[in-house]
Amino acid sequence: MVAAVPDSILLDAGTGDAFYAVPMPVTVELPEDAIARLRAEATRRGVSIDVVIAELATRLPAVDPLESFIGCGASGRTEPFDIHHERAELAAKKLAEGV
Repeated sequence: MVAAVPDSILLDAGTGDAFYAVPMPVTVELPEDAIARLRAEATRRGVSIDVVIAELATRLPAVDPLESFIGCGASGRTEPFDIHHERAELAAKKLAEGV
């Protein structure tokens, strides 16, 4: 079933999630070729340039990919971790075991 979606609601291109769009004026300086491509796409679709830009913006990641990557390595340890000390302890343990 396809439901009508009010103009104030946009769909995230990546997830399909709906969110309310609150219009806010923004001024950007773009190269002429970028403006020409935006105008051409807007004309092709029969919408305004701001609709095309808003849709393009929904395709951008909501979270910094670097932050997501860093978070995937979280060990749950909260105390400071000294890699040099840990390596020295592991080497001493392996030496004592004869490995």
